[in-house]
Parts: sequence; C-alpha cells; structure tokens
Amino acid sequence: MKSKCLVLGASGFIGGYIVNELSKITEVIATYSSRSNDEKLIQFNIQTDDIINIIDKYFKNVENKTVVITIANSKIDDCLRNEVNAYDINVAKMKEMILKLYNNSFKVIFLSTDNVYDGKYGQYTEDIAPNPINNYGKQKAIVEQFIQDEIQNGLVLRLSQTVGTKPDESHIFKDWINSIKDGKDIICINGQKFTPTLVDDVALGVKLAMQQDLKGVYNLVANESFTREKLLTKFLEVLDITDRPNYYVKELDFFNFLDKRALDTSLVNDKIKRDLDIQFTSMNDILNQLKKEMG
Repeated sequence: MKSKCLVLGASGFIGGYIVNELSKITEVIATYSSRSNDEKLIQFNIQTDDIINIIDKYFKNVENKTVVITIANSKIDDCLRNEVNAYDINVAKMKEMILKLYNNSFKVIFLSTDNVYDGKYGQYTEDIAPNPINNYGKQKAIVEQFIQDEIQNGLVLRLSQTVGTKPDESHIFKDWINSIKDGKDIICINGQKFTPTLVDDVALGVKLAMQQDLKGVYNLVANESFTREKLLTKFLEVLDITDRPNYYVKELDFFNFLDKRALDTSLVNDKIKRDLDIQFTSMNDILNQLKKEMG
C-alpha cells in the first residue's frame, strides 16, 4: 500500500524535526507559510491557499495518507491583539482545511497545547476537560473539540514547552543563552510550571502515534515538570555557568501581558506511555547534550 505524509508548518522548530523523523518511514510532503530557505518545502498559507491544490498535485492514487498539522498563531498576546486574524488562522480556516483533508481520506494529527487548561492545579490528564483562560488556548480547544466530534480516527497531541539541545534553535534555552551573553537579567514568572519536552521526543512520538494509528487526545510530554525558576537553576548548574546572570522571580502582574497566562499547565504522560513504546529524555540528559553542543 502506497503511503505518504503531509506536514503543514515544516519550517518551524517542531515541524522540521517531525519531517526528519517521518522521512525515515514514509515519503513526506512538507510546507512553509511565509519564509524558508529549504527548497524542498512547498509554500502554503492557510488563509489564502486551498489545501485541495496540494492534495490533487501530490496525493493522487495514495491510499495511506496522513497529515500532521503544526501551523498556528501561537503568540498568546497576538491572539488577543489581532483576535479576528488569529481566529481565522487558528479556528475558521483550520476547521475548513481539516474537513477537506478528512474528506479526502487523510488521517489527521493535530498538535495542540497545554494552554487549553486554566493552570490552577497542574498535572492535567487527558480526561480533564479543557478550561482555557486566554484566546490562544480557547482557539486550540475549539479545534480539539471539532476533531473529536467530526473527524473519525483523528488524533490530538497536546504539547507543553518544547526544548532542544542545539543552542542556535528557537527554544527557551537559546533565550537564556542569549541573555547571558548580552549581560541581561532573566525574570521568571512566580509559580509558572510546565512540562519541558525534547523536540526529538516530540517528533518520535508523532511517528509512533502515526504507526500505531492512535486516535483521541494524548499528552505528548516528558516525565518531569518544572517551574521556570527551577528549570533555570538546573540549566545554570548542569551547564556549569559560573558567570551567572541576575535572575528574579516576579508575580504575574509584573509582566503586563495583554492576555491572561495559565500558571501551572504541567501535563501527565501516563496515557501515551501506556499506548506507545516511547522513552522520554530526562532533563539532565537534555542539558548535558546542550552543554556538549555548546563546546
């Protein structure tokens, strides 16, 4: 049976790793929206382009078809500041596109977020109903529910903070490295807690979930959760940074965010570990590899 996978948003940090992992087992067609130096990627803008054109061109006579959707406006404040545009991308056009893919026999894998929770308690399992407090989380929750209601065999994978071991990629460790180089203070939100997960593990989880034909909702996260302050402390210790920056812990109100922030969005991964043969990389191993990459 001929198979092929479509990865939407492959020029992003997570999308690129997913393409590399899926390419080990199937042919991958991958897209970018506005900027990319990779000539192998196809331009696709969810607001202006019709996904049917890609389906007709690249997926004719393909029996086993999967789409992994990583595209989103994930900037929390922008989803309120430019609410209409963000809703168009994250909900209206997203639902329209997903339905077209589903009607063309694609297995739909949708990447969601821990921001579908209000952050009051943390350690959320998949059977806890979403209760988002910011527009970004609300928009993701709408699509999650749409997939559960309308897309048979659809899969939602909820992610938390995704990190990497390369210092030049787009993740929280890069931000801290740059702050240290520039002599800038680092300010952490008091009580903010999440479940940082290696991007390689996210990509592997997507591949295994596709192979096992998982459906429903799963938290695709590592075993350990951290407050931002504790993660920063561990980062400084493992990387043996002696010229340490000044860092402060401030209450949420200090930051003057436009939209609300959920404080403790830590997720539990028992369900995905039960259904997939996956081992998540420990934070110690992630940071030691990052240290090695930094030379």
